[in-house]
Amino acid sequence: MSSTERAPKARTYSVIPQARLKNFIGREDELQKILSFFSASETVDPRILVLQALGGQGKSQIALKFCKLARTTYRGIFWVNASSERATIQSFVVFAQEIDRTVTAALSDDEDRVRFVLRNLEQWSERWMLVFDNYDDPEGFPDILRFIPSGICFHKILVNHLLIRQWGMGMSSSQLATKVSSS
Repeated sequence: MSSTERAPKARTYSVIPQARLKNFIGREDELQKILSFFSASETVDPRILVLQALGGQGKSQIALKFCKLARTTYRGIFWVNASSERATIQSFVVFAQEIDRTVTAALSDDEDRVRFVLRNLEQWSERWMLVFDNYDDPEGFPDILRFIPSGICFHKILVNHLLIRQWGMGMSSSQLATKVSSS
C-alpha cells in the first residue's frame, strides 16, 4: 500500500436507543465532566464511569446524550439493558447480529453469541464503549462481570441507582447536580 493509499476504515456501530431524548435540555456541566473523564490522556484505558442517583433523575438520558455526541469518537457504542442477566444476554445477541449476521446465525445458542461479541470487542484496536443501563440489582444479577470484555480500548458507563465503587469513577448526585469522586 503506497503512502497515499489508506487502509479501509473499519465499520462503525451505534446500537443505542433511538427515541429517548425528546425533551433533553441542559446538563452541559455533566456532559462536559463525562467527556473530560473519557478524554483524559494521562490514564490508561479502560475507563469506567458510574452514573448514580435516585430513579427518575435522568442518568440514562445523560448517558444517551453523551453516546449520541461521542458517536464519531468510538468504533462502536453498545447499549446494554442490564436490568437482568436475561436482558443482558438479549442485548449481546442483538450486538452479535449487528457485528456479523451470518456468523451469528451459525452459532448454536445465545451463550455462543455473547462469547462472539466479547471476542470481537477484545480484538478491536479502536476505541469502543459499553453502556450498562438499569443495573439496579447487583444481588439479583451478581455475574455481570462476565459481560465485560478484557480489551484495552474500551470505556464503560454503568447507569444505576447504586454506587458500585470497584467499577471506577463515580458521578453521583441529588438531582444530578454532579459530584465527581474517584475510587
